[in-house]
Amino acid sequence: MFNNPLKALKRQNTVQLKQLSSNDQKLVSNTIKRLSVVRINSFQTQMIQSDLIGMALEYQLRGTSLEKELGSDPLSFANEIYSSAKTSN
Repeated sequence: MFNNPLKALKRQNTVQLKQLSSNDQKLVSNTIKRLSVVRINSFQTQMIQSDLIGMALEYQLRGTSLEKELGSDPLSFANEIYSSAKTSN
């Protein structure tokens, strides 16, 4: 049986996303939706999602949240990721 890295990463992201607060889940999901207009491959998108989930989990361990750490303008953060992804292609 072949291991598909993309499927494995998607499964990992799904499991870890459920460990986040509902606000952080929404923030990660909305950021990934924002990236859907950028021409990057699915694996890159899943890697970005994995990084965001990792950041959110780390903040949870510190007693805060991704939402709080990004401040009042999470859309700016999503736009920065969008711009970075757009220019890296």
